[in-house]
Amino acid sequence: MDDYFAYSTYDLWGALGSWTGPGKVHVAGTGDVVAGQSTFGRVSCSSGAQLAPSLGDGQRIAWLDTSAAATDVVTRPDFAGTCEE
Repeated sequence: MDDYFAYSTYDLWGALGSWTGPGKVHVAGTGDVVAGQSTFGRVSCSSGAQLAPSLGDGQRIAWLDTSAAATDVVTRPDFAGTCEE
């Protein structure tokens, strides 16, 4: 089983209340992160903010999503990837 590292993107100004765009959750294999060779992918292609990621077994992940003008807890069995159309 692979281990993964997930984080939600916000810069310093966003953390202080400035609007720098919605935060997104990114994920990569832990071994790749430690080796400095990580390619982070997205967990969701939604347009809203994605906050507080929590990883489960395998690629199961849950996070807070604000896409529908309300905050919802979202879960999915795997990661979205690049979100390119």
